[in-house]
Amino acid sequence: MAGFFQNLIRKLSPPKEPETPAVHVGAFGKHPGWNDHLDDLGLDTARLATLKTQFYVQGIGGNIDSRAWERLDEPQRLDGYHHLFVLEDGKDTVVGRFWSSSDGKGRKLYPMVVCAQFTHVPLAWALGEALPRLADLEARCTATTSADVVRDAVAGARSALVSHVAGAAPFAPAPPPARDAVAVLAACPEMGPEHRGLLTTIYHVEREMPSLLTGRYGPKEVPRPGHVRIPPCGATTEQSLLLWIGFLRRLVDPAVPVLALVPLDQPWIDLVAGPMTPAALYCILASRKSIPLATDIPYNLDEPFLTRARAMIAASTAAPAAPPPAAAPTAW
Repeated sequence: MAGFFQNLIRKLSPPKEPETPAVHVGAFGKHPGWNDHLDDLGLDTARLATLKTQFYVQGIGGNIDSRAWERLDEPQRLDGYHHLFVLEDGKDTVVGRFWSSSDGKGRKLYPMVVCAQFTHVPLAWALGEALPRLADLEARCTATTSADVVRDAVAGARSALVSHVAGAAPFAPAPPPARDAVAVLAACPEMGPEHRGLLTTIYHVEREMPSLLTGRYGPKEVPRPGHVRIPPCGATTEQSLLLWIGFLRRLVDPAVPVLALVPLDQPWIDLVAGPMTPAALYCILASRKSIPLATDIPYNLDEPFLTRARAMIAASTAAPAAPPPAAAPTAW
């Protein structure tokens, strides 16, 4: 009876107003216009302030302070920072870029970071808008040594994105994807014969992120983060990010934050689930000689796992759908 009245109240109640989309653009890090870490620009939300603390101060700073990257041999270490990143936690999406930079005194250990936080905006739309605008913002920042020019560039990017979000609102609920991410990845040539690469990637995720998987995650506990490195498998950066974030979302709990890191001159993507600890962000400057692709790890896959994983792939590929994106070198 209680359920009957709850349903009746729900039907008679006015429908909820759609959530208002929003975007915030910020910058932090090192730039020649400042003699130390630049003044925080646009970090006017808790999400962006936390991002700076966890990603930049604790994550990147922790690897610098511990000299973890410095101890790597030259073939095991990337020459510097030049990355895209996407942080998605089910509530907000933050899209960003960071690159090697220095302050006005020539100190070069830390990067400069520019980012855009989207709230109540579909991931695909956020990527489509943010990626080119943040690339332009990077170009403007690297072309100047003036703090004022940087401030104006960040403000201009913010104004443009706010205008576009307002013009596109309200967003309809995101339709289900035309094809499951697992199905698209199963057809990706990089996965090899008989989906071997996809099977080892699934195994790696389950092995490295056991406490973060759906049904096992306890939000009251402090989980150990997990990391996996994979080939792009998309014709564009945007496609690759959507595919691999969608894939990891099939496996980890919806409450677990997912960070994707794309080194712009390297053929891989790093996925981090859980807290952005220094250990989780060690991958940023670790080359493929230091951290291999999960698809290349010669795991000994047991039969119970193979049966379960193959069933998941088969279920994903059974439904008719549009063909996967044409295999082509990813344009970073």
